[in-house]
Amino acid sequence: MLSVYQSLLDETKHLFDEKKIKQLCSLFASCNRVFLYGIGSSGLVATEMQIRLMRLGLNVYSITDGHMMEMNSVIVNQECVVVGLSISGKTEEVLRSLKAAKMAGATTVLITSLRSKRFGNFCDEVIEVATTDNLAGGKIISPQFPLLLMSDFIYAYYLSVDTGHKELLHSYTLDILEKTRNQKNDFVKEEGQEE
Repeated sequence: MLSVYQSLLDETKHLFDEKKIKQLCSLFASCNRVFLYGIGSSGLVATEMQIRLMRLGLNVYSITDGHMMEMNSVIVNQECVVVGLSISGKTEEVLRSLKAAKMAGATTVLITSLRSKRFGNFCDEVIEVATTDNLAGGKIISPQFPLLLMSDFIYAYYLSVDTGHKELLHSYTLDILEKTRNQKNDFVKEEGQEE
């Protein structure tokens, strides 16, 4: 397992394109909304990315259901960035939804391990991630690993743009969560006392 992780890290270092990541983060900073599309393991990464980027003040939504992706096509426009996540590059729901988003005028990005010229027909950018044999099946390690690495890069670069403001937003988000947790605990204590 460790050798598989190491080979994925080595390939990630080889594939890493700082220019593409910076460009994506610039798009995030200048757009109205970001949608992250992913199914299965890729959907879990999309949700994780949403939570982390939302804490930095980004107007971002993860959509992990194929029907919801199709319905979301109605509200996607030229002020949106749509990022599809698919390790295999073959997840039809994600690919169809990226095509629909491109037709609606959105900027589209695919994060995948598959190299295919056809992605250029409906993606403004393709960000390649590392892969290994049978990664999508999750037999040896979690198939999310290469996408999580890319998610960390995106988060770090997005944070580096106007860092002070984003760190304030992050702290504010954590404060709100803490206050909500304390209010919930107080409510539970009060309910227990009434009984």
